[in-house]
Amino acid sequence: MTMLLGGSSNNSNVFACPRCFEKTRHIKISYQEAFSEMGNAARVIGGISDITGIGKISSLISNCHYWKCTKCATITIRKSDGTIRRILDEFE
Repeated sequence: MTMLLGGSSNNSNVFACPRCFEKTRHIKISYQEAFSEMGNAARVIGGISDITGIGKISSLISNCHYWKCTKCATITIRKSDGTIRRILDEFE
């Protein structure tokens, strides 16, 4: 269950975190920040996606966004309803 903290344009929500197991505030992050966990080349690709708008188009098409827990900094990919699609470091 998600709880919006502000208007629909707000970039923060409260979600149950899969890492620290608490309901914490999560912030929507850019592709560059999300991809920085994967190395320098991926960070550059993420930056290009942010600058060109490809990241926003991709998020609209896939209905997914990158969110970061403000307590433990875990990055998750979530659908618009808050459902987790993937934990970024789950395969590392």
